[in-house]
Amino acid sequence: MPDAPVPGLVERGISLLRAENPGPKTLEGTNTWLLAVADGAWVVDPGPDLPPHLDAVAAAAAAAGGLAGIALTHRHDDHADGVLGLLQRCGPAPVASHGGWTPDGAPEGTTGVGVGEGDAVGPFVVVATPGHAADHVAFVAGDAAFVGDFVLGRGSVLLVPHERALARYLDALRRLRGRGLGLLLPGHGPAVTDPTAKLDEYVAHRLDRERRLVAALDGGARTAEQLLDAVWDDAPGILRIAAAVTLRAHLDKLDDEGRLPAGVERQDFGDFDGL
Repeated sequence: MPDAPVPGLVERGISLLRAENPGPKTLEGTNTWLLAVADGAWVVDPGPDLPPHLDAVAAAAAAAGGLAGIALTHRHDDHADGVLGLLQRCGPAPVASHGGWTPDGAPEGTTGVGVGEGDAVGPFVVVATPGHAADHVAFVAGDAAFVGDFVLGRGSVLLVPHERALARYLDALRRLRGRGLGLLLPGHGPAVTDPTAKLDEYVAHRLDRERRLVAALDGGARTAEQLLDAVWDDAPGILRIAAAVTLRAHLDKLDDEGRLPAGVERQDFGDFDGL
């Protein structure tokens, strides 16, 4: 079923093209957002390398006057694999991301623009939003924030362990809330038309998980399976690994704060970089 129309998108020059990659981890599919500006369109998260999707994105950018730039919230495959194909269809353009990455084989003249907290690029101001990925950023244009996998239109996000992942994630949620936004445009699921309520919900959700985790630890749970059963009992089997990865981020935060009991199993997910 298509999303209900979102008031104000057209007036803001924003449009949505959704990739045909639905699933438990991508919901209806990856959202690719276009923002029309004076010299064309900026594309936020080209999505997976699916030719019909990239054809549609390229056509929409051409109709808006050409590809002005690409803004990449993070480099997980379902958001970033389409960057090269879009550049090949549209020609060189700046690619803005946390690390200033450009894909191998990009057309000559493609430039990588490294961005971080408070930077301006094209029509956007950048907000650092680690948690789901260490390199995650959001792009704010006016009162609309393109938030990738920092916030979903439905459900909660996977947190991938990295330095102070959960603490920095909570801080970023609160900082984004303080911007007085009118729209959150996520990488999966419908647009969020009440950002304050959604961001408050996300903070409360994480703190509730933490309270339940501390209670389970106080009750003697020490293995990952025991903790998942007690705290992530609502996670369906197919998302059990995502819950386990997020559990590790929660345990790391307790350890950083000196609140983790001895003998707790903390699973090592190696170079795991998201789902």
